[in-house]
Amino acid sequence: MKNKIIVATLTLIFVLSFSNKLSYNKSVYKPIQSINTNNTSNIPLKSEKKNYIIMRASAYTKSVEEETYKGITKCGTKVSRGTVSIDPRIIPLRTKLYIENYGEAVALDIGGAIKGNRIDLYMETKKEALEWGVKEVKVFILEK
Repeated sequence: MKNKIIVATLTLIFVLSFSNKLSYNKSVYKPIQSINTNNTSNIPLKSEKKNYIIMRASAYTKSVEEETYKGITKCGTKVSRGTVSIDPRIIPLRTKLYIENYGEAVALDIGGAIKGNRIDLYMETKKEALEWGVKEVKVFILEK
């Protein structure tokens, strides 16, 4: 297990250091200990704001056209609000996250178009997914 963590970390450092399209903060691997539960917006505490990755976020839902109608993730779970697709070279599967303007999530899926600093957020309806569109968000690593 320790070797896998070392390999994943080195791979991430390599990918991030040679890609000018990725926006990241070198301190991203310091886990965030808590979420400010007193604030109704549930945004991480001010002192924790440096521990994030800027990612391009799109949205998806169950869809026959996109072949996601079965709603089963790469990890074998059913999709639900809080399920996100990631590039496992950047964020390991099963990582707990906090995503700006979306909330808490878990990286349980991968997507064919989700490469590098992209993330795909599960929405319950197609309308909700279309309203989200594509935007840059801060992705906080809560727990690996």
